Amino acid sequence: MTDVDVVAEGRHSRRKAATRAAIVRAARELLVLDGTEVSVQAITERADVALGSFYNHFDGKPAVFEAAATAALEEFEESLVARTHHLRGVLAVFAARLRLYGRMTDTHPEIATVMMCLPPSAHLAPHGYSLRALADVEAALAAGELAVDDLDIRLIAAAGSMRSLVALRQRDPSMSAERVDDLAAVLLEMFGLSPVEARELAHVPLDSLLDESA
Repeated sequence: MTDVDVVAEGRHSRRKAATRAAIVRAARELLVLDGTEVSVQAITERADVALGSFYNHFDGKPAVFEAAATAALEEFEESLVARTHHLRGVLAVFAARLRLYGRMTDTHPEIATVMMCLPPSAHLAPHGYSLRALADVEAALAAGELAVDDLDIRLIAAAGSMRSLVALRQRDPSMSAERVDDLAAVLLEMFGLSPVEARELAHVPLDSLLDESA
């Protein structure tokens, strides 16, 4: 391959990646505005790409919506890591992330809307919430701070519970964030903490973690 070919291939790869990113971005924006009923044509028009270009990257709407949700979840995960990296103790991190997830409608309403447009199974997918929680729980198990069996069942229960709470808070914005903490305490008990330990961890002040600049 000549130098000219290498340059041309690199340019083609960049254009292809840019087109895919534009389609995913457009799908995410339209999910927020119109939900999953939006058409492929609407997505391509918003992305300013040809209809055929869509099918060069995705085989249909479910695939692009999954890609949009994955991108949104990755963005949210980066936010969780930024807010909790300074906490001491794996259980403190796990508890804080549970509570921040439940506050998604307050801190990241667009991401919450994108996630609620997708089926519950999205939370169990490779980029779903349960697998994000798995890393936290495994760290706590390795540190000897938790000792539970049936971990998969507990993660499914946690993912479903948090998703339901986010949906409820979307429908009723007046629902207090304290209800998020109450649910977090219940889930922490489910993962093996005593009621007293769970309640204490679930009600530590979160003010600094809710600050975008934290």
